[in-house]
Amino acid sequence: MRNALVMFLLCLALVGEYVLARIYGGFGPWFLLGASAALVLYEVVAILALRRRYSVVRKLSATRVPAGGEVDVALEIRIARVGWMPLHWLRVEDLLPPRLAVRRESPWALVHPWREQTVTATYSLKGVTRGAYHLTGLYVTSGDAFGLLTRRTFVPVESHLHVYPETRPIGRWSAAERARLGTRVSHSRTSDDAARVIGVREYVQGDRLSRIHWPATARTGALRSKEFEHYVMNEVVLILDSTRAAFGHDEVAFELALSITGSFVEWMHRQDLAYGLQVLGRPYVALPVGKGDLTLVRAMEYLAIAQPTGEEAFEDALWRLSVLPIQTTALVVTRSLGLEWLRFGVYARERQLRVELFLSRPSDPRLSSQEEEIVGRLQALGWRVRVLQDLEALRQLETGWVQSASRA
Repeated sequence: MRNALVMFLLCLALVGEYVLARIYGGFGPWFLLGASAALVLYEVVAILALRRRYSVVRKLSATRVPAGGEVDVALEIRIARVGWMPLHWLRVEDLLPPRLAVRRESPWALVHPWREQTVTATYSLKGVTRGAYHLTGLYVTSGDAFGLLTRRTFVPVESHLHVYPETRPIGRWSAAERARLGTRVSHSRTSDDAARVIGVREYVQGDRLSRIHWPATARTGALRSKEFEHYVMNEVVLILDSTRAAFGHDEVAFELALSITGSFVEWMHRQDLAYGLQVLGRPYVALPVGKGDLTLVRAMEYLAIAQPTGEEAFEDALWRLSVLPIQTTALVVTRSLGLEWLRFGVYARERQLRVELFLSRPSDPRLSSQEEEIVGRLQALGWRVRVLQDLEALRQLETGWVQSASRA
């Protein structure tokens, strides 16, 4: 539309100059008419020469970076047909999600290919924010030497960028150090060991009928499931609260909770320990216990996209942990702390679950009098509780546990 309007105005000006030259005559009007005719002829040739195809390769310096990091992007543009008329300039506009676009210094890059068939445009994304980003394509705009006529072409090129939560190294975590002792149950078992029933527990939706303990069900009047010996292991499960009730609009507290969880994920990976991840919110995420690079990547990808949008109360979601094996170490990261926790604390003790509780409180780490009482009763049940105001407090884990970061 813009090109058509420009050409219409140029032709209209050419007709007007011709009329003036016929009326007044002389060198000046005819010279101006000739110059205008040459300009119109050039623009006609230019608009035909701009019909070119492009292929683009987007190269990212890293596809997985921590929050606050920097990513360098190189766009390698290949011109399918150079032609006899060179391209004076190309403006490359990469289509970025809004949260990434604000991290770019300039919204577009300008290159001058002339007669080159391949050119490269570069830019940097500084201080990227957490998330999983899908980059779909870019616009390549070319034009004549005067910038009067332009042609904009969309070039599809897909890339993925995962920005993980910011993490900090952890010196030593005593709860996981116990896994290195001889108390861990061996994973190598015979078929007799795997079928040995050592107890019963409450029925959980999804249990097979073969697991139901019918005598215990008849005695109690409620469904009970068998507990096999091979389910009793010293495992570590990281549990993240992503409910709206806990964090509300406190994005800083939620980002700190994500960073705490991510720091422990990286620590477990470096120690070559098996761990699982559960994100209690919407959607509910349950990463099975494992170790290795694949488990690390999957866990960090879940943390990259997590949002505090869960509608279910975290206290109610905690009962999903009833299916955890006996003697599991549960590391719980949340912001809220209520009386409902005490009921689950008693159940966790009966299940021999070792619970490590981290409270994300970046604005004010102090506990209310009611929360102090709850913490005391949870500690009496064997829980370890710590309030963190920032990530640097994770370095103090090796010095022992305290209730508040201000007392460390």
